Amino acid sequence: MDAMKTPAERARENVLLNDPLALVLNPSYVECRQCNKKIKLSSKSAFDTFHWRNHRARCIKMAKKKAKTVTTAHRLVSSPHKTTTSPSPRNSNTPPLIDISDSEEERRSEQSAEAQSPPYTIPSSPLSIQSPLDIRHTDTILDDYMLRSHPDCFRKVRPSSDHWQTWSWSQLKEPHFPAPAYGHYEYESQNDDDDDDYGPSRPPSLADVDARARDAVHALSLLAQSH
Repeated sequence: MDAMKTPAERARENVLLNDPLALVLNPSYVECRQCNKKIKLSSKSAFDTFHWRNHRARCIKMAKKKAKTVTTAHRLVSSPHKTTTSPSPRNSNTPPLIDISDSEEERRSEQSAEAQSPPYTIPSSPLSIQSPLDIRHTDTILDDYMLRSHPDCFRKVRPSSDHWQTWSWSQLKEPHFPAPAYGHYEYESQNDDDDDDYGPSRPPSLADVDARARDAVHALSLLAQSH
C-alpha cells in the first residue's frame, strides 16, 4: 500500500500525521481532535490538506472565542459586589450668612406695605401747559421803552393779563399804524419821483428809525399774543 503512494502523497500524509489536532482515518477523511468532527478531504488527490486547513483555522478561532467568553463570565461571577457608600455630610460649625427668620419677617413686612399702599392713579385733569412766550413775563426793558416813547400805542397793544388765555385766532386783525410824526410819509412821497432821476434818496432821518422801531415792537406784540 505504501509502495503505491507517490512522494507528494507521502508528504501530505506526514503533514496530517504530525498535526496534533488531526486524526488520520484514511486518505479521504480526517477527524478533528478538538471538535470531534470528521472532515472529508478533497477527492482529487489522497491526503489533500486544503479542506483540513480551512477547518483547522475556523476551529481554532472558535475555541479562542469560547475561552474568552468563559473567562469573562468567570471574572464577573468571582468578583465581589462593590457597595457604594455615600459620604455622610459634615456638620459645619460656621453660622449661616443670612438669618432666615429675619429675612422672612422683612419679606412679610414688605408685602403688607405694598398691600396697604394705594395704587397709582393718573390725574384726570390735564396738565397745564404754559406758553414759552407768556405775555405776563414780557421783557421789562421793552415795556419801559414802549411806555416812555409811545404811551398811547402801549396802552392799545398791551392786552389785559387776566384774559390772556381766552384769546383766539379770530381776534387777529390787520395792523393799523398811526400817522408818523415829522411828516415821514410825506417826505417819502415827495422823493419817489426824485429817485428815478437823481438816484437814491437821502439816508433816513431819526423819524424813520423811530417809525421802524415802533413797527417792529408792534409786530412782536402781535406775535406774542398769537402764542
